[in-house]
Amino acid sequence: MRSFTPLTKASKALSYDAVMNALVQLQGWQLTNTSGRIQIVCHYQFDNFNQSMAFANAIATFSDHFDHHPTLLVKWGCVDVHWYTYQLDGVHENDLFMAAQCDAIFGKLN
Repeated sequence: MRSFTPLTKASKALSYDAVMNALVQLQGWQLTNTSGRIQIVCHYQFDNFNQSMAFANAIATFSDHFDHHPTLLVKWGCVDVHWYTYQLDGVHENDLFMAAQCDAIFGKLN
């Protein structure tokens, strides 16, 4: 996975096969179709709500730096993270980069 790259008019969503090949490197991430939108999703487990919120807040801070924000579902003891690029209506390399960063944040907090 590369670093984060700004979108251009030439930017395109990745093919299904390209996303599936990349997900081999991202343990726990899955390709899903939620409400008609193709995206990658991961479910993170925590011991309590405070840990869930700390993780969600760390992702919020990091993603704000790149102006690329996930959909987060925060519950007691878990956080679901969804990445997709709405401008492309699909998954872009940036989403894979951000997913890898979420895994790194999770590793630091645990």
